[in-house]
Amino acid sequence: MQTRDTTVRWAAAVGVVLALVGSAWLVHTEWTRLRNAFDTQARIVHRLLSQQMGQHEAVLSTLTLLPPAPDVAVPLTAVYPHIRQVQVVAREQVPTTHTGDAPGLAAAPPSSVPAPQVTLASANWASGHYSLTAVGPHSTVNMDIDLTQWVRPPEWPEPSTELPLAVDLVLGQQVFVLQPPNRPSWEWQLEATKSIASVSQPFGVITRTHLTWAHVPWVRLGAWWLAVAVAVWGGVAWQRQRTDRQRAQALLKLDQVSRLGTLAEVGAGVAHEINQPLTAILANAQAARRALKDSPPDIALLRQAVDQTVQQAKRAADVVTRLRRLLERPGERQPMRRIALGEVATHVLDLLGPSLQRLQVSVQVNAPVPVHVLADPVALEQIVHNLVQNALQALEQVPTSERQLVLTVAHTPNRGVLTVVDTGTGIAPDLLPRLFEPFLTTRPDGLGLGLSLCETLASHMGGSLRADHHAPRGAQFELQLPLSQPGARA
Repeated sequence: MQTRDTTVRWAAAVGVVLALVGSAWLVHTEWTRLRNAFDTQARIVHRLLSQQMGQHEAVLSTLTLLPPAPDVAVPLTAVYPHIRQVQVVAREQVPTTHTGDAPGLAAAPPSSVPAPQVTLASANWASGHYSLTAVGPHSTVNMDIDLTQWVRPPEWPEPSTELPLAVDLVLGQQVFVLQPPNRPSWEWQLEATKSIASVSQPFGVITRTHLTWAHVPWVRLGAWWLAVAVAVWGGVAWQRQRTDRQRAQALLKLDQVSRLGTLAEVGAGVAHEINQPLTAILANAQAARRALKDSPPDIALLRQAVDQTVQQAKRAADVVTRLRRLLERPGERQPMRRIALGEVATHVLDLLGPSLQRLQVSVQVNAPVPVHVLADPVALEQIVHNLVQNALQALEQVPTSERQLVLTVAHTPNRGVLTVVDTGTGIAPDLLPRLFEPFLTTRPDGLGLGLSLCETLASHMGGSLRADHHAPRGAQFELQLPLSQPGARA
């Protein structure tokens, strides 16, 4: 019973540990997946913004190389709605450098024209407005940009309920919210920060997303916990079935040993009783044979009958003698071993667990130190089993609240002692001196051979078994067996 409870507790603990480890792995896997998806989207956002800033510089560089024209900004605002205004201011003509009158020499090629310088002229960054200025060989170009009107490219990550993105552009200490968040800020947040590689537009791109309790893989977690619970329950059920089978086999073995022991007691009594009439038959048959020798009628026939009677009587006597010799020395059949008394007591209580639970008996085992004895394992287990079984039968006659059973393991200098105490109906004073006599019983269906067999088995192992009253009510049985020193052999 205690072993079963311990097994259930261990199985539950292992199941909880497995469930927690599996849950942590599932949450970590889902977190990693969301993090990788967010990092991919953050890289896409940074790449698209970097491309747009590069387009601004390319447009400015192109306009500085073209001759000034009043309608130069018209096609730009149509293609790029966020470019609100373009101003082209003509510069004074730069004199063309000549190398003299030598033939074959021309003006410097266009590749020698220096690249225009693009700078950030002014910015109202909180509202997403800023200006760029580019100085070229023919003109100076000013471009006003309004990022609130910027049309998102097709590659821009679509709004998602799984990963809602918030995008901020940072310039110094000012922040422009390019894409506002739609989640509260107190939930778990993922963030990626990266600067745009542009001299004229050195903005920082901050991409954020918010994870909520909805991102926890509840379905997979529930399935995992259910699978662990089913596995633990199946393991406990299998272990219980295995324990029940072992208990049933052990009880069957003890029952068989008890039946054999009872048969041995009966056989010993029968052999003792039959041997005397067989001896008398033999003596009378021999006397009749001698008397018949002097009789005149049919001497040959009487002699033949008497001879057969003598032969059968001798044969019966030989059989009984062999049976008696076998029953009188059972210790020769099983070797003695070093056994822990406390383990035997616990094992027997475990075997009788269903009976203890059914009768609601309060059980206590006192074994402060290990005590090892030299005994026959089967015989010792049979003795303890019979003592506990007798105690349960006595406890069944008292109220449930008063049913107590105490097994105590101790030792003397040369003996190990097991005491079985119960609070049952006790032993009648007139039966106590004759308690171990064969065929003495107080139960209508009993044979009266159990305690006699236990005493016989104890004596064959070099021990003893005695009984006494237990105050204020009940019985006390004390089994003593020789101590076994470490390394001792039978």
